[in-house]
Amino acid sequence: MFYDLLRRLSTECQNQDKGVYCLWYTVWPIIFLCSAKGLETFINNSKQLVKSFDYILLEPWLKTGLLTSKNEKWRSRRRIITPSFHDTQLLNNYMIIFNEQACILARRFDDCATQPNKTHDLYPYISACTLDIIVEAATGTNPKAQSGDEKNEFVEATVRITEILSLRSRSPWMWPPFIFDRLPIGREQKKVLKVLHGFSRKVIEERLTTFNAEQVTNGDDKKKSTRRLVFLDSLLTQMHAEKLSLDDIQEEVDTFMFEGHDTTAAALNFFCYLMGCYPDVQAKVHAEMDSIFGDDRERPCTMDDIQQMTYLDCVIKESMRILPPVPIIGREAQEDFVYCGQTIRKGTHLNIFIHGIHFDANIFPNPNKFDPERFAESSLISKERSPFAFIPFSAGSRNCIGMAERSKKHPACQYQTDKPWLDPQTHQNNGIKRPDELENEMKDPPLDEADNDILNHIHGSMIGMALGDIIGAHVEFRPREYLLQYPVTELKGGGTWGLKEGQVNCSEEGTAGNGALMRLAPVPLFFHRHPKYAVQYSGLSGLITHGDTKVYDACRYYGALIVAAVNKEPKEKLLHNNFYEEHEQWFAGKSLHPDIERIARGSYQKKEGYDKGIRGKGYIVDALEAALWAFWSDEGDFQNGVLAAVNLGDDTDTTAAIYGQLAGACYGYEKLRKDWVEQVYAKNFIECLSKWIAYEGKEWSSKQTVMPNIPYVTIQPPPEDDSASSLVQKKNLLERRASKSPTEQLNPQSNSFSKFEQLTGLNTNHRPRTNTVIDRPSNLKSGSEVQFVSTRPKSAEYHPSKQMMGQVFISNRFFSVIFVSKHLLT
Repeated sequence: MFYDLLRRLSTECQNQDKGVYCLWYTVWPIIFLCSAKGLETFINNSKQLVKSFDYILLEPWLKTGLLTSKNEKWRSRRRIITPSFHDTQLLNNYMIIFNEQACILARRFDDCATQPNKTHDLYPYISACTLDIIVEAATGTNPKAQSGDEKNEFVEATVRITEILSLRSRSPWMWPPFIFDRLPIGREQKKVLKVLHGFSRKVIEERLTTFNAEQVTNGDDKKKSTRRLVFLDSLLTQMHAEKLSLDDIQEEVDTFMFEGHDTTAAALNFFCYLMGCYPDVQAKVHAEMDSIFGDDRERPCTMDDIQQMTYLDCVIKESMRILPPVPIIGREAQEDFVYCGQTIRKGTHLNIFIHGIHFDANIFPNPNKFDPERFAESSLISKERSPFAFIPFSAGSRNCIGMAERSKKHPACQYQTDKPWLDPQTHQNNGIKRPDELENEMKDPPLDEADNDILNHIHGSMIGMALGDIIGAHVEFRPREYLLQYPVTELKGGGTWGLKEGQVNCSEEGTAGNGALMRLAPVPLFFHRHPKYAVQYSGLSGLITHGDTKVYDACRYYGALIVAAVNKEPKEKLLHNNFYEEHEQWFAGKSLHPDIERIARGSYQKKEGYDKGIRGKGYIVDALEAALWAFWSDEGDFQNGVLAAVNLGDDTDTTAAIYGQLAGACYGYEKLRKDWVEQVYAKNFIECLSKWIAYEGKEWSSKQTVMPNIPYVTIQPPPEDDSASSLVQKKNLLERRASKSPTEQLNPQSNSFSKFEQLTGLNTNHRPRTNTVIDRPSNLKSGSEVQFVSTRPKSAEYHPSKQMMGQVFISNRFFSVIFVSKHLLT
């Protein structure tokens, strides 16, 4: 009845286009969010990571593991644990466990089927199976919950703790610990937790004892050690490097077992229930399984088999829409935000009502109908649906950690290059090969002599970027005052990170700000023959990690400067206050953010530099201004500029690396200090990569923009305008400006321009779709019309023209930087 009430309130709010309502739990007001519209403004906010107070009820069991931890501890643990869901060897081991336990479950179901005229509760069978799977996958120990031959204290404790937690969560009078601990159920929980913690601690200690002693293998080779790598091994591997204690590891193992067992068992149980209710759907699933496995019922399932289960995938998704295993997710607002027109204040307790969101008739017509077809790729509903309308595993930063692996297996993410060294390479011990280890495996492309001049500028930009990073790395985060006393005058090692000369430091995952500019160079260098593409893709490359208008425009502007420099426009023209106007066609008529426009107008041209406000900070606007100041004031000498950038202080390596990209492109590789270049880490790798950028960029100019080897995705040129007349005007404008510089003639003369005119001519009535906060990029389309949104969007409300930003790029399908890499590599 309670969920019926919540559903009814959600439906009323959705019909009124409100999407939010409040319920009082005794003395606590709880805000329910029940609409996908606007949800991304909250769920994607990197500050809104704190779970609501009721998650405290889990802490006696899970402590502060990944599920219940907050802010910095959560970020650190997420970074540590994520590789466990992408390690091929671990995933293959998990598949072995899945197959073994699934076969046992199938045999138990067969036993039930031999008993006619008798009903069976499937949940205990399913729960036992998932418990065996998750415990063995986590710890390598099989609790044998499915055997049921003898009393199993751990299995009974696991079942009982979930019952206690469920009862307590529904009983507000038992929430206060000083009351709960004095009740019989509270004393029982202590006994149950003693069993659970004792089991996990014993397993961890035993695993640790043998961790370095055994020869770990993956498979069933009896001549070698047969211990499989599992989740626990991944944590033990990082134990010393990440300074993890046994308590730290235990709380993550306990969390892994709880989340994996309880939610998976619920989802499978709901799935089986719905299959019984809809025999026609069950028959289609059965037919799909027959087409994959034939008559071989004993053959284990493989990763390739899973990719063929397209209809089953739709059925599972529809099952989780109708009956999500986690119907509500609680959060506590860490700052004020606006949702569906309502301002929600900091400190408010929120429930993201997944069950209600999944029944929004505005998104899922006839929501009470069980219709797997709505999740088919060809479905109109699937094409139009917001990525936040279906969130059985949550969304945003705190989504289910296992989601990324599923998205990675999408066919469009199976792209591999024809240069093996560009794909991830590993040693026999699964350690990742570093760039300097790949140098001997690389081959140079067949460049012509005529390409050497342009290669000089491409290579100069790449090495210039590396030199800036190297020279600034050893004083990173040192203040200006320190560098006034101890200025950097040479390439050195040691310092902040204790690096050797020529080495660089890699920041932790999740670092924001100026990093989008620091890594920019390969994009405009690749597309330097097509400035319009270079500018557009430069902006999109920034949005991979930074969903902000300023980042998008900073990358577009700086990408344009690099393109102009590679094409040998004079430095004076690069620094001209009217650079944007003189290259306006490159920007497809889209204005710059006021902060970036101010820089483009010459705000960096200050002789006093630091004393006049130039700062090498992590904020992308400051970093852009600082790098251009160093370029403007370097007197045509790379050494002067890179040292000036470093000696500004603070984020020294990034500021200098940003400077190095443009200065290296302008001055060329031959003008860089040879003794510095010789010390660059993996310089031969960078040199070969520069050659391939030059070669492939040249080849790309004669290719169509459609990528036939990558399913579902088509890139079209940046649109100029919706109207055909405007297209003609733009083309005439391009022709009038064609004589201004050699680089400005590149785009209209290219084969791609005529294709652009052809494509946009077919779409004169096109109106870009919009997301809740900002416009979707109309130049980015998919064959299935899937909506693309950022995982970290920020409002564009401060920009004078929201429509300019067609921007936020990460797809709910792909969640991966690999997605963008495919386009650049192709």
